[in-house]
Amino acid sequence: AQSCNTCYARLNLDIGPKKTAQMAKESGVRGWNGTKEAPLSTVGTNTFGTDSVKVIDMANAYATIGAEGRRSDPYFIASVDGGESFDYHYEAKPNVRRAYDDAVARDAIQAMNAVTTRGTAAKIAVSGLDRPVAGKTGTAEFDDPDGRVHAWFTGFAPADDPQVAVAVVVEDVGRSASGETGTGGSVAAPIARSMMEEVITR
Repeated sequence: AQSCNTCYARLNLDIGPKKTAQMAKESGVRGWNGTKEAPLSTVGTNTFGTDSVKVIDMANAYATIGAEGRRSDPYFIASVDGGESFDYHYEAKPNVRRAYDDAVARDAIQAMNAVTTRGTAAKIAVSGLDRPVAGKTGTAEFDDPDGRVHAWFTGFAPADDPQVAVAVVVEDVGRSASGETGTGGSVAAPIARSMMEEVITR
């Protein structure tokens, strides 16, 4: 439930960075170099978030976890045209395939639920949501003289029957008035909570 990079670094080395990179790819994560797709990193620190990724791909990867290892490609609705009536029904036909075993996904869901109840994203549970949330925070450092970071939260809700998966990144987060640097749990998670509430409580 707490962010501990050293534990995951050791686990990643035991499993093998090439395997974790392949699992990320199968879940929906893609690496990018500018506007061109690039291979995901296979070095030992790849689980720290060293690749340049897109927010939509992270949301898709967590949706795959929430769907117990079943992945479908995301799509955008570019526009909706019609007359005076706005009662539209659209049913997608996603291409669903299995990325990994459902038992693996359930272990991940249990762990990510702990993140939102007693871990780094515990603030997300203090809301109108009466259903469990699963997710992961991230605070990405980069070469900034002022110590700014990119704050992430990615997750889905309800954890036991997902209706929505979200990924939020707030870039260039600085220090608050108290001198503390913003984190994924303090900055990005509350935004994700509001997005989830809109879907679940409507």
